[in-house]
Amino acid sequence: LDKYDTNECNKIYDKFVGKFTKQMMCYATPGKDACQGDSGGPLSSKIDGKEYQFGLVSFGQGCSLEDHPGIYTNVALYADWIHKTITKN
Repeated sequence: LDKYDTNECNKIYDKFVGKFTKQMMCYATPGKDACQGDSGGPLSSKIDGKEYQFGLVSFGQGCSLEDHPGIYTNVALYADWIHKTITKN
């Protein structure tokens, strides 16, 4: 998936969700996107043969719509909380 500029996403989704926060990321590639029922699923990428998760499916408008990228949660901003929760439990 390709990352969209935050300002671009603000223009697209302003009437639906208001302003984007740093916790949100926009990604899409024509014909590829998350859809209903995918919320909470991973947004990941393979780097040097290793898979890294950097986002969670949050929401979107339709599925694979050319002019509406998917919205994902930026997992890196929650890394400390995730680490503390996993090691504590």
